[in-house]
Amino acid sequence: MKLLDLHTHSSYSDGTYTPSAIVDLALRKGLYGLSITDHDCVDGIEEAIEYAKHKNIVFVPGIEFSCFYGEEEIHILGYNIDHRHTTLLEITKQLRNARLDRARQMIEKLKDIGFKISFDDIKKYNLNSAGRPHIGQALVERGYAHSVQETFEKYLSKGMPAYVERYKLLAQDAIKLIHEAGGVSVIAHPYLIKNQSCIDALAAMGIDGLEAYHSSHSNSNEKRYIYMARRLGLCITGGSDFHGRDSDFDFFGRVGIKLEELDSKILNR
Repeated sequence: MKLLDLHTHSSYSDGTYTPSAIVDLALRKGLYGLSITDHDCVDGIEEAIEYAKHKNIVFVPGIEFSCFYGEEEIHILGYNIDHRHTTLLEITKQLRNARLDRARQMIEKLKDIGFKISFDDIKKYNLNSAGRPHIGQALVERGYAHSVQETFEKYLSKGMPAYVERYKLLAQDAIKLIHEAGGVSVIAHPYLIKNQSCIDALAAMGIDGLEAYHSSHSNSNEKRYIYMARRLGLCITGGSDFHGRDSDFDFFGRVGIKLEELDSKILNR
């Protein structure tokens, strides 16, 4: 079986492993293909492309945008994008700067409630940006919590004392940007969308696909989204959403999409 994992994250966003290390892990798991879909970021793509050239694996350039559609947070994946596209690079730079500003604001809030932590404490965890997982790691390292999950539950999640709202693209702008960069736009992990009618609305906006296979999806979820994709004329994709956490290895190499199920436009620009 030729399986592709089209949803992974590297150390250029909120993952643990470098792009090259993810390629090696994918090979050890016997994957046929892989996409690295870092959050609002394409900085790790070049490394992955160059490294995968010398390996027996298919690599698909990707990205995952965090977006809003009304009050709903939607994640939109972009595949087979031109990662050097000028507008794409301009927008991802803006998003990266917004992430850094948010991280600084959250650190200031943590300082206000008595934690001894600085921006320098989190920069070492990430090659490109800074997010809540990296702040959480710094808090654990300094002995303020036993796990990153605990830091989210007590301090970093919405409604908690150090939370700062994140800037996000509008869904229609993300779809347009992916298309301008020559890519295919796909709704990520649709089961996690609270208002499922958003899927029909995004299809009307020109979204190309639906991530039917995901580590959060049950077998019945998969069947539901395959049917929904057919009804809406969308392609399907799949991926584990690997970040490098211990629990992620239960799904990496096992959750993805078979080559014969994958629309050729995902692989061929």
